[in-house]
Amino acid sequence: MCGIIGFNWEDRDLLKKSCKLLVHRGPDQFGYYTGKEISLGHRRLSIIDLSDNGKQPMSNEDNSIWLVYNGEIYNFQELREELDNRGHIFKSNTDTEVIIHSYEEWGEDCVKRFNGMFAFAIWDDNKKKLFLARDRLGIKPLYYFLNDRKFFFASEIKAILSCEYAKKEIDLDSINHYVTLAYVPSPRTIFKNIFQLMPGHILICYNNHKNRTEREAIKQMEIILNDAVQKRMVSDVPLGIFLSGGLDSSLIAALMKNYSSSLKTFSIGFEEAEFNETNYAREMADYLKTDHKEFTVKPNAIKVLPKIIYSLDQPFADPSALPTYYLSKLTKKYVTVALSGDGADELFAGYRRYVGGYLDKKISLIPSPIRNLITFVPATRKRYDPNKYLGKLIRGLDLEKEDKHAFYMQHFEEDLKDELYDGVLKNRNPSITVFKDHLNYLNSRDQLDIAQYLDIKTYLADDILVKVDRMSMAHSLEVRSPFLDYRMFELMTSFPTKLRLNRLNGKYILKKFARGYIPKKIVYRKKEGFSVPLNRWFDNELKDIIINVLTDDKTIKRGYFNKNVVNKIIRDHLQRKKEYSTQLWILLNLELWHRMFIDRDKPETNINKLI
Repeated sequence: MCGIIGFNWEDRDLLKKSCKLLVHRGPDQFGYYTGKEISLGHRRLSIIDLSDNGKQPMSNEDNSIWLVYNGEIYNFQELREELDNRGHIFKSNTDTEVIIHSYEEWGEDCVKRFNGMFAFAIWDDNKKKLFLARDRLGIKPLYYFLNDRKFFFASEIKAILSCEYAKKEIDLDSINHYVTLAYVPSPRTIFKNIFQLMPGHILICYNNHKNRTEREAIKQMEIILNDAVQKRMVSDVPLGIFLSGGLDSSLIAALMKNYSSSLKTFSIGFEEAEFNETNYAREMADYLKTDHKEFTVKPNAIKVLPKIIYSLDQPFADPSALPTYYLSKLTKKYVTVALSGDGADELFAGYRRYVGGYLDKKISLIPSPIRNLITFVPATRKRYDPNKYLGKLIRGLDLEKEDKHAFYMQHFEEDLKDELYDGVLKNRNPSITVFKDHLNYLNSRDQLDIAQYLDIKTYLADDILVKVDRMSMAHSLEVRSPFLDYRMFELMTSFPTKLRLNRLNGKYILKKFARGYIPKKIVYRKKEGFSVPLNRWFDNELKDIIINVLTDDKTIKRGYFNKNVVNKIIRDHLQRKKEYSTQLWILLNLELWHRMFIDRDKPETNINKLI
């Protein structure tokens, strides 16, 4: 067996010092490799090919891939024979070299072919990528430390602690688990910021944030995104694209046009002018000369909301599910597969909330008394209300950067929940813990990195993708999203923050890239989003429903919410004292879900029967 060490900066002295702590794991030989962006160390216990040919770190023929490895690959001879037949040239008889050539042949999927016990790290100098893997059952150990872009891995924790960046800070939760179980469960360790790679898991770390130029970034995007689009256009049934007329879907449509002479595009608009963007979609369709279908609908929330709730299975209150439902229904009349622009906002920092870190410095210059007054300015009924947005930024100004994003994402803030919650919901843990758990695995404390990472792990996975899948599949329509190609996410992690968010300009590098494909006025037009007129509905057709449903005895007896507080939220909203449309939508969807799935043996989608 062996001991392995590595970190994402160059320091030979640290390598030697750390490797000495693992001499017991490999007393036969010591080896190291360093570059400007990587240091790899190895202690060898010689078992197969005892010559120097088996020395590690080991590289491929052109020294572009380096490996340190601990373990045994029991099926390495069969794999070597297969690789021989594919033209790979070997210089040793080791299983170590088989791992290198397997990575060259199959990429990260090589781990699926290994039968053995192993923990290894591969440095891919071409991609500036560090790839770690651990065997399925975790026979061989692999620990890592991450904090402020410093990443250090090793076979044992003591080697990591030899690094000055890794402080000996006790994780109190780990002590709690230890007292309970008599061991510390992975991925935790007894130390904060030091983790164990879970059995059967891989970990990828990119180390080129500071070096990538705009031209290099655009070149890589060109290759990956075109390939992602082309791969998602493979279909034996009619195919098209959701076209909103915004940057994301317009760019995907333009790329699709390279591979289709008769591209079908679909857009939806509402009778309310404020929520109708079909003119932008029509303009883009004319520019690309697509076969364009445009639908204008008057949403009937009373009729369609139960059908949406039924399709979602769980309580879900993103209002954009409604237009997505309509768009999918109408698109299905013409095609079976549709591409979309989903994922670009999370990838390239397109949401308004991402500018919070930049605006904090500006807002802090406003005298405190004036800031406090601004937070009491009533929200308007505008589609995008600057008062509501600015008030949220001010209230989150003094929060730690790790807490800011969670605060921005809260529709019910904790003080209002404390008033609202009753009975069985009293004294619940703050929802911020959902976000904080994810941050244990983020190798950055940059506020934009934190916000994007959390959105990808939570909002994208549990809201956006759930909405699109359920609403499209409710009509037997498949939706494919080129921006969600994993290679795009890997590429995004290599971009410095200024290429994603440049001052107040989100999607900075995506816009630069898109200028080569679509008109500038589409690239730089104001972001609108996919929303519905909740305020108007609550003032009109849904007014009686929210009053009757949210305050009747059946609802209150569930023991979730205080009836007086619910009444106050409804009253304040209807009297224009506060803007609570999103909160009311959340409460209404929860109660209708309860009546559909819990109160009935068979789900009922007729709202009159539900209320």
